[in-house]
Formats: sequence, structure tokens, C-alpha cells
Amino acid sequence: MPRFLPFDQGYNDGAGNPPNPNGLATDFLCKRILTPAGLADILENYAQMVVPKDPRTKKEERTQLFPRYHQLDVVRKLLADVRARGAARRYLIQHSAGSGKSNSQLGADPPRSAPHTPEDRASPGRAHG
Repeated sequence: MPRFLPFDQGYNDGAGNPPNPNGLATDFLCKRILTPAGLADILENYAQMVVPKDPRTKKEERTQLFPRYHQLDVVRKLLADVRARGAARRYLIQHSAGSGKSNSQLGADPPRSAPHTPEDRASPGRAHG
């Protein structure tokens, strides 16, 4: 069963979304995230199927996970910087406890972050070989 966690941008160092004087606070979803290309990118590169085992019952349950906004945002920014400046850099992914740092790091890890365009593959500054 798919599992969707909150998908807020955050506002004033907290939950929620910044006010949008031109419409709904969730307007960013349709305009920047759930575009055909954006949704295909999420499904291809970030959605995960996990099969955790309940330690008490030993029963496995398949769960589809989708990234939260801050995870998707940080990975896309990190990969854009790697494409622009090369891979020989260190990055700090700073999220609060329990916010999905490990999933953010997995999103930036090969082979998920493999270059997808011929230009990316030919670039000497690509994320990996």
C-alpha cells in the first residue's frame, strides 16, 4: 500500500507552506512537483518499495514510499550542483531527527542518480562513472 508522508515546504522554521498571495499555499505541487516530467522523475528515481518485517509477528508487508518535499528538494539541488561543479565536493544534508536523512542520501546515491541525458553522460563533471 502506498505511504504518503507530509509534503510541505516548511514555513518560519516549522510545518506548513508559505502564504501564496496568488492562490493556494499548495499551488507549488501542481506547478513544480506534479508536472508530467516531475512525477515521472519521482516514480523513476525516488519512489521505493520496502518490505519491512514486523519483529513481533515476523510478517512482511510491502510498502511503497514516496519522498517528502525536503528530501526531494535537497537531492535535486545536490545533483544539480554536482552536474554544474563536479563530484569532488562534500555536502551536508541537514534535517531534523526522524526526517528521512537516510532516504535523502539514498536518493543521491548511484545508480539512482545516474545521468539520464546524453549531455550528462558526456559531461566530465558527472556524479559517477
